Amino acid sequence: MRARQSRNFKSKARQRGFTLLEVGLALVVAMLVIAAAAMAFTTQRDRAEVKSAVDGVNALYSGAANWAMSRPSSYTGVSCAVLVAQGALPPVLGNCTATNPWGGNYTVSVNASNSAHVDITLTNVPNGPGAQLVDKLTPIVATAPTFNAGTFTVTF
Repeated sequence: MRARQSRNFKSKARQRGFTLLEVGLALVVAMLVIAAAAMAFTTQRDRAEVKSAVDGVNALYSGAANWAMSRPSSYTGVSCAVLVAQGALPPVLGNCTATNPWGGNYTVSVNASNSAHVDITLTNVPNGPGAQLVDKLTPIVATAPTFNAGTFTVTF
């Protein structure tokens, strides 16, 4: 019996550290946790950017609508420059250049087919957020917003 105990003791004494399998499993688990955290962060960032863009569109529309109140139901002549000059936009929108959440521009213009409507456009919008913008703004406008090749347009 003593010889057997001695042999078991020696084999356990030699076993130090982790096996390659244990290290590999720990790395796989760590990588999965990091990947999940990165995906959650990206999703949260996209939501925040879409919310910021919707807020920007609402601010632009509000400014354009206030500007148009002094005109005979027409948005003819409206632009970001006009709204900025009148102080009708929040400072975060600046002059509408490179101020949307994706570094693109905002534009405000009269609708080409009906001067009683205004078009608001965002450029440099990625695909995922562009689709989310369409989903968010469709219920509040008469004409469905469009998104094509990085350009989002909504008509009020």
